[in-house]
Amino acid sequence: MQTRVARHGEDGVGLAFILPAGMDRDLWDVLVDNAVILTDPKALVYTLRLLRTSLFLCRLCQEESHQALQLFGGELDKPRTEIAMEIALGAEKLLASEPGVDQMRAHPQIVANILQYGSWAQDDLTRQLWTGLFVTSCHVNAVDDSSHDFVDLLVSVTPAQGLILVTACKKVMEIGTKTGDLPSPRIIYSTQEMARLTGIYDPIRLGVEITRLFDAGLIDKAFVYSSYVPAESFDITPTRLGLKLYERGKAQRIQPHSPQEESESAQPSL
Repeated sequence: MQTRVARHGEDGVGLAFILPAGMDRDLWDVLVDNAVILTDPKALVYTLRLLRTSLFLCRLCQEESHQALQLFGGELDKPRTEIAMEIALGAEKLLASEPGVDQMRAHPQIVANILQYGSWAQDDLTRQLWTGLFVTSCHVNAVDDSSHDFVDLLVSVTPAQGLILVTACKKVMEIGTKTGDLPSPRIIYSTQEMARLTGIYDPIRLGVEITRLFDAGLIDKAFVYSSYVPAESFDITPTRLGLKLYERGKAQRIQPHSPQEESESAQPSL
């Protein structure tokens, strides 16, 4: 939070906050007043996180930040508000290492949509994808609306589909890095490998998830069900659009884990 010296004397220095353009003064006063009188540590942390989120959004969207700030004025319930703040503050943390961070700008409607739709994400992987999409929607001294289509794509991606897509794209990037050639050979997973990855053991359900990724244009081949021949493998090779969504979501930062691996990691060490 930027401040300036408002007064100084023998008793010390008094500071005044420098609010970014677009910050509603009345909202700021309410949040600060609430923070001063709160005694419950959890409520205080929540209010301070909301303050920091509001400042970050105002810095990015300036006078049009109200589109995103309205979400925190009662449009989202508390659990969704906390997820939206996690996405925003996660993006702020990632942007902190980028050059020209103080001059970063973002399209206000895209920011509002990312926070609104991303607040439904119940799993860590999907929240990370929304956070990454937020980061790649920010540019130095420029407002870019090219993320609109990727927001629309990510809205329909389920946790299982996100895990399949991220895993497939990571395989493509690994093979592409080794061979120096993209696109890579087909990415084929056996039924057992897909079950371990997603925690879904029904081949028909797996086929439905893959077909929906195909319908969205994110993977290259639809699953063809046959009642005569049981599914033995799944082709999850991503399309260029799938790879673009992966890159927009900064998914190269993400290490996807299967439900089984996450369950094992939660067990106490012996």
